[in-house]
Amino acid sequence: MNRLGVLMLLLMAGFSVAQGADDKSATVGRIRWDIKSIKVCWIAPDPDHAALRDLVRVSVEATWVKQSGLQLTGWGTCQADEKAVRIAVRHDLWPRAHIGKMAYETLPSMFLNFELDKMRGWERCRGRLEQCIRATSVHEFGHMLGLIHEQDRPDVSDKCRLSLSADQINLNIHNATDLQLLTLYDDQSVMNYCNAARWSAPVEQLLSAGDIKGIRTLFGEPDMPAYSRPAGGLQHLHILAR
Repeated sequence: MNRLGVLMLLLMAGFSVAQGADDKSATVGRIRWDIKSIKVCWIAPDPDHAALRDLVRVSVEATWVKQSGLQLTGWGTCQADEKAVRIAVRHDLWPRAHIGKMAYETLPSMFLNFELDKMRGWERCRGRLEQCIRATSVHEFGHMLGLIHEQDRPDVSDKCRLSLSADQINLNIHNATDLQLLTLYDDQSVMNYCNAARWSAPVEQLLSAGDIKGIRTLFGEPDMPAYSRPAGGLQHLHILAR
């Protein structure tokens, strides 16, 4: 896996691209959630990390949950064979998550790192570890909820594309199965590597207007019915993203 790239295991071909007219963000249709209540749990949680796990929960609830009809439940210790988004904390790995509903079928579903300030390549986190954990958690939960990196879209701006190294953009996703561009590229998205401001933004400003529109497309307005995906067989598509 490239250092900052997205590992995409595309097990089906024959892709289509769809565009809407109102929302910024992008997703992959065949792994869109068709429920709005998702269970979350921690794999073998370390008692010493209780406050940081709570920071993750509060950050996600203050962003994706607050701004949509999404419900995240559980947040306890994972049980054997439990159907949930299962989070592992690993201090030797970069944060990453499976995209969309395939997270229910993978173990772990997501990796988070509570010692990012000690990781090579994460020097920006020194002296602001909690902010980095908050921002990376919201970013990775965005993937789990179905959103891809903005810089991987075909309509990424030249300014963003040229500012990143080759391993920070996955060109394969331009032809991804059932890629759905929910209108225009969003340079302020928390899912965008070119949005450096996310590393210092307070939690209430982590989501852009486009992020909010995108998550509401996927899970509905707050306290409203979630988006209902058209009927059709789920094809085998696994995506792991950072």
